[in-house]
Amino acid sequence: MMPDWRSAKAYEGVTGLMPREIAWEFLRRNPAYRADFKQSRHMSGDAAEKISQRWGLRFIVDPKIPANDAGVFWLHDECTSVLILSNAKPSPKTRAFSLSDLPSFFKWRHAQEGAHILVRQQGYKFQLFTTGEVDPQESLQVNIPIDAGASIRCAVAGRFSRFINGEPPMQIRRRNGVYERLRDSIRVLDARLAGVSYHEIAEVFLGSHRLEGEAWKTSSSRAVTIRLSKLGHRLMSGGYEKLLHI
Repeated sequence: MMPDWRSAKAYEGVTGLMPREIAWEFLRRNPAYRADFKQSRHMSGDAAEKISQRWGLRFIVDPKIPANDAGVFWLHDECTSVLILSNAKPSPKTRAFSLSDLPSFFKWRHAQEGAHILVRQQGYKFQLFTTGEVDPQESLQVNIPIDAGASIRCAVAGRFSRFINGEPPMQIRRRNGVYERLRDSIRVLDARLAGVSYHEIAEVFLGSHRLEGEAWKTSSSRAVTIRLSKLGHRLMSGGYEKLLHI
């Protein structure tokens, strides 16, 4: 179920989401994805996996579930914030890490290639992927591919290290206005998907006083509303993938 687009308060939580969670908020609004999910409920095995992977997901997810409640597992080679773990040889000079060190799991799903894990704890949020057989007591290490996303993976690994060592979470830098713009585009997108006109959206979203004294077709309010609508539709229709790489 989507929020009431007329309520600004209903969208306040968006600015606190991780980029991959915001990506899900756009994807779950996509009519084609929603149709695929409905179709996938009658499939199993490879057929169902192909549908989920078409959207960058490892497992298909009910589009009715918002990001805070959904167990969304992005493919690790599609999302640079996924930490890739593998077995490591214990060393007396370094502290061993294992899955048993994690205080809690939000979601855990097994697949042929390994285990997919979501962790949430006191301000920390991580998606983990472990290759091969999973032993909670096995010593693990983080693998960071040297690719375009290496710097992001290193930053995520640093936050994960603080999490494992019981340190308070680092504040994630959020560029001024970017998350607010994403929030507003989701809200306008919801209105447009509900068939609401640009004029009505502008009245509710920006305030009717902004429309007074301006010719609608050339007004700044109309331009702002249309830009947010176009951004929302672009991100919903595939642009969300860019959010998986920040």
